[in-house]
Parts: sequence; C-alpha cells; structure tokens
Amino acid sequence: MPRRRDRRSPPQAKATGRFDHGTTPDPTQEARAADTLAEIRALSRAPFRRILSRYVDAAPDLDALAAQAEKFPDRWAQGLAIAGRLAGYTEKLEVDVTGEVTHLHQLSDLELEMRIHELEGKLKALGPPPLALPPATE
Repeated sequence: MPRRRDRRSPPQAKATGRFDHGTTPDPTQEARAADTLAEIRALSRAPFRRILSRYVDAAPDLDALAAQAEKFPDRWAQGLAIAGRLAGYTEKLEVDVTGEVTHLHQLSDLELEMRIHELEGKLKALGPPPLALPPATE
C-alpha cells in the first residue's frame, strides 16, 4: 500500500486568512488587506465605492465606447452594473411600510403640528443614532 502524503493545509494568517506558503508577507499589503477585511466585516460598502469610482474613471471615451458597443455591447455595461450593485446601488425599490398611513395633505395645520411633535417624541425615545464608521482613506 503506498504511503499517503500529509495533506494538511499550510498555516493561515489571522488578519487576512491567506495561506502561508513559505514566503514572507509584505507588511504593507497585509495591513491593507486587514483594513479591507475590517471594512467588509463592518458591512461597509466603501471598498466597493472606490472600485466603482475607478471603474467609471477608466470608462472608454465616446469613440471607444461606440466601437465597443458595436463589437461587445453588453460587456462594459454588465461590469458597471456589477460594480454599482457592489457599491450599494440597486434597481430595486424596497419600501418598508409599517404602521399607519397618514395623508398629510388632508391634515389641518394644527393636526400636522401635533403629528410632528408626536414623531419627534418617538425619535427622542429611540436615542442617538449609531456611530458611523469613519470615511475610508486610501
């Protein structure tokens, strides 16, 4: 019976999850990867917005776009759509409707003012909004 080779995976870096194949990792690259993973873990779309801005900046000029549209009309548009969705833009309109529907145009000024005070009280009861992540820097 032939001997089985040891098939254990090489150790993984804790910050990036990359496998160590005996090469020394670049500390700058590892730090950037750890920052990106931290943003993704926090459900931040900032890294994808940077990708989208670079994608849009690299868009072909009108002549090149017209030539590409002739030859491959779907490729550039599909890539842009993918990057846009990753950045948080969507074609779907999602509306969460809970509670009662109020037709503001039918309220008197006094009723409208009372409604505003009622909603301000509900907002105060919710407490301060959660802290936002600081903007990502490159």
